[in-house]
Amino acid sequence: MASWKTPLPVLALDLPGHGGSPWLSSAPYEIRTLARHVAEALGERRLHRPVLVGHSLGARIAVELVSGQAITPAATILVDMNAGDNEAVRQAVRAHLDVLLAGAPSLTALEQLLLARLPLADHWAVSTVVRASAVEAGGRWRIPLDPAVIGLVAPSRSQSEVWQRLADIRGPAALIRGAFSGVLDRRTADRIAQVLPWRPPIIETVDDAGHAIPLEQPAFLARSIEKCLRSWRIVT
Repeated sequence: MASWKTPLPVLALDLPGHGGSPWLSSAPYEIRTLARHVAEALGERRLHRPVLVGHSLGARIAVELVSGQAITPAATILVDMNAGDNEAVRQAVRAHLDVLLAGAPSLTALEQLLLARLPLADHWAVSTVVRASAVEAGGRWRIPLDPAVIGLVAPSRSQSEVWQRLADIRGPAALIRGAFSGVLDRRTADRIAQVLPWRPPIIETVDDAGHAIPLEQPAFLARSIEKCLRSWRIVT
């Protein structure tokens, strides 16, 4: 987030089971559950018209929030969202979570582990995230995650429901994808843009990035977000 020199203040939330946020003890990890927690957090801060920017899982949560009218944002920006029912993507996510949960014997080793898995990643961005969030326990350094979050890999809504919720989004909306993303290909991105009611449709493609755009091209991502905000005259 340090490289996001946007014209608006930025608030980044640790979802339940992620980072420093508490783990869920009773409710399952589902997009609907996480969306409710995000809505409550925004309400507590009296942020009634935020610009929602969600990456990957965060994008699905943003769709849930806006289409369900839990909040009415000033705009919605979906970053490399998985809109399909793709078993290969689910297996890749599971493998990535397994690596994060296993951790590494040192901070440097954890950085190298993530860089090996994300060959397009910006070294500074990865190092910043690891050194700001990793914790040590039992001789291993890990990014804090509740192992139960792996339940989020399973589809929580049918394909028809996902597409209907995209069609229910009101207000300015845009899609940002990585040029080399294995999660959101151009064809699916075009379909999402056509389903979103806002016109004209906006698709920003981040060069030299795959799915992990915030770790691969954080500055370019910030510029793409600002471009959208200026096109909607949310900022001038």
